[in-house]
Amino acid sequence: MADVRPILDRKCAANPLPPDFFKAIGAIEKFSSTGLLYSRNESLHSHPQEGVGASFECPGVPPNLIFSARQMGLTKAWAETIDFFAKGSNEIPCFKIFGKNIRAVIAGISE
Repeated sequence: MADVRPILDRKCAANPLPPDFFKAIGAIEKFSSTGLLYSRNESLHSHPQEGVGASFECPGVPPNLIFSARQMGLTKAWAETIDFFAKGSNEIPCFKIFGKNIRAVIAGISE
C-alpha cells in the first residue's frame, strides 16, 4: 500500500465550501459527457466551451478548475472546508477536503 501521508500532511489553506457547491454539482453533472466539471466566472459548467451544456452559478468557486463530479460528490456527506489550490507530492495540483475527523485529496485535472 502506498504511503499517502506526504500528500495528506502537506500544508494547505482550506476555506469553507461555497454554499451552493454540491447543489451546483448535482444540477449539472448529468449534462457532462466526460464526468468532468469546469469553473469560470463564479459558476460551474458541464463543458469546457463557453455556451455549451449546462451551468450553475456558484459564488465563491474560483475560476479555471477541472474536476471529476463523481469523485467530488463522494465527499458531499461530510465535507466542510476545501483548498482548491493545494499541491500534492511533486507539486501536482489537487483539492484537499476536510470534515470532522476526515480528510481527502482529489487529484486536479489539467487540459
